[in-house]
Amino acid sequence: VQGYLYINKLFLIEKRIREKHKSADAVRNARIKKERPVLDAFFAWLDRQKPVKGSRFDKAVIYIRNRKPYLLTYLEDGRCSLSNNLTEQGYKSFVIGRKNWLFSD
Repeated sequence: VQGYLYINKLFLIEKRIREKHKSADAVRNARIKKERPVLDAFFAWLDRQKPVKGSRFDKAVIYIRNRKPYLLTYLEDGRCSLSNNLTEQGYKSFVIGRKNWLFSD
């Protein structure tokens, strides 16, 4: 539950930043000031976790630890998004349609 709360807090901060700041530089600066401490706290919390080896939680902890540098890259560019949901939504219609178009010759 604690990890979930950190992620929700990041999305809330991101929403407020996007509403207030329009330029990429202003977004980047606001992210570093407001979101970086939340991410640092999240990773500190994650480092304190001692999950049972092989459990789903263990796999999740390993997954996020291995991807930490990639997660933090969105802080460097205000044009980037915290989530890739919009991109995935854009591809969804094509992926769904691909099966329907298979025999459309």
